[in-house]
Amino acid sequence: MFRFSRGAAAFEGEVSDAGVDIRRMIGYQNSFLPNIQGSFERTPYGSRLRGTMQMHPLVTIFMCIWIAFVIIVGFAAATLFLLARDYDPAGLIPVGMLLFGWAVPAAAFTIGAGIARRALIEILAAETPSGGGAGARP
Repeated sequence: MFRFSRGAAAFEGEVSDAGVDIRRMIGYQNSFLPNIQGSFERTPYGSRLRGTMQMHPLVTIFMCIWIAFVIIVGFAAATLFLLARDYDPAGLIPVGMLLFGWAVPAAAFTIGAGIARRALIEILAAETPSGGGAGARP
């Protein structure tokens, strides 16, 4: 396990010649925090980290199952509503749950990905002991 940081942003995970598999370290629980996987590419000006950010696979599977369950319950509620022709506000609960199940992970992941991206850019653009930063040109 490797940990590195610059300022308040810290990451932990695996870093090798082939690439990275890291996650931002935080002081609270967030299951929707992005996992960052990437590889290093040579460029005329140094190296570039190219990668992806995604939620943990188990969180993604759980959310897919949860949303599928809400959709099934929503169809059942809609069917009962149409057959009975009786309006019941409780029939809107699955719609709210569906919106909630999409909005919370999407917002948490998007915010977390933005924070991680900015922190990685700051860390990788840091000055090196030889005097040039990651963005320095020969």
